[in-house]
Amino acid sequence: MGQFAALMGAIFFRLFFLGLVILAIVLIVSNRKNNGNQGNMTYKKLTRSLNNRYIAGVCGGLGEYFGWDPNLVRVIFVVLGASMALPYIVLALILPVSRS
Repeated sequence: MGQFAALMGAIFFRLFFLGLVILAIVLIVSNRKNNGNQGNMTYKKLTRSLNNRYIAGVCGGLGEYFGWDPNLVRVIFVVLGASMALPYIVLALILPVSRS
């Protein structure tokens, strides 16, 4: 029984670390998007979705930002499981709600 708990702890830690890496990448990329016109940068802010939300709108906001189906983002969060719980909560607390 002790070995099983140690194995589950190691798996959870690795998935938790993966979730934090994904969160860091999203936050780094979140405020810049190159539109390709004469080298000008347009800024698109990552926000929580007001219209496409089930819990806090994080997955809907990520889907809208990257141009993906929000359900695909939700599936990714579910597949990664408990490791994405903390990044989801952090994003729900720090991202503003979209105005539209």
